[in-house]
Amino acid sequence: MSLELSKPRSSARQRLSSTRVSSTTTLSTSSKTPPSRASSSKVTLNTETTGSPFISSGYWTRRRLQVQWDKATREAGSASVMIVNEVDGEEVPGVPEDFRYLEYGYDWGRHAPDPNFLIGCDCVGNCGSADSGGCCIKHIDSDPSELWGFWYDKQGLFRLGTTHMLLRECNVNCSCDETCRTRVAQKPRKIPLQVFKTSHCGWGVRPAVRVLKGTLIGLYSGVLLKRWEADGIQGERKNYIFDLDHNKFGEEGPIQNQYSVDGYTKGNWGRFINHSCDPNMQVLPAMFDAPEIEKSYLVFVATKDIREGVELTIDYHPNLGAPTRGKGKGKRKRRGSDACMCSAKLCRGIRP
Repeated sequence: MSLELSKPRSSARQRLSSTRVSSTTTLSTSSKTPPSRASSSKVTLNTETTGSPFISSGYWTRRRLQVQWDKATREAGSASVMIVNEVDGEEVPGVPEDFRYLEYGYDWGRHAPDPNFLIGCDCVGNCGSADSGGCCIKHIDSDPSELWGFWYDKQGLFRLGTTHMLLRECNVNCSCDETCRTRVAQKPRKIPLQVFKTSHCGWGVRPAVRVLKGTLIGLYSGVLLKRWEADGIQGERKNYIFDLDHNKFGEEGPIQNQYSVDGYTKGNWGRFINHSCDPNMQVLPAMFDAPEIEKSYLVFVATKDIREGVELTIDYHPNLGAPTRGKGKGKRKRRGSDACMCSAKLCRGIRP
């Protein structure tokens, strides 16, 4: 599965789609870096956090936003997310005044799934020694060569290169315990992160510790909407909406059965992830709370070992093909494209 994320100059929603779970996935959006909240509030200097002057505009200050994020991550049992700016005087990343940090999953609203429709296993322990048939992770799909199985190793790392890319995990109706090898994406995030000001791409995200290849770093969060609701959203908010279009059967269903995730007023660190032509993460769908694939979660997975302090990125346009090798000079800019600012050695040079 590959991930395509395009950011044209005009507003467009983020999109995650595929014709088959094991085939190409497409994700599109309109903005390289989440834009700052427009505000007519008077700009002031704030020194309440460090004693140094930071530019404060409107409702949010560094301390106020950090307190909210700390409370949310603590209640979710997750590692910390710190706000860091070592570049300039911008005190906080761009979020609206009514923003609420949502560390885990979706705000389901009136679209909450019915757990009674989840199929559980009868396994004892961690599913590892179960016979095929009743065990979730050894259930054979319509294609006998594809198993809903051990896409995680014994350390809980994703087996990169697995062909069946829907991460179907055990759920609340399963008899297995919390040591089950499929229960990875649903657990609290272990990697401490920093939302930091980059030198050239606005705000981004980096780990505060080393991350191993195959690590599930966390989920994208937000408010779950019906597709027709998301289609009516305009302005800045549109830049934070993912359309959940991955479909196991190769066709999109009617629009009334399609969903989107809005991370504008409720969301987590995932809303600040930047693009790179040579990324260190990919996005995969995961199922464990809802029986409908249309309500899958979006999981960020490390595709290589990542050093502490290195920015976390995804490729918005993998379907453009592999980046050209070399120093990236003399690349022709395509009509309707913007210059890519990712600064990767294998940068394609354009951002459609």
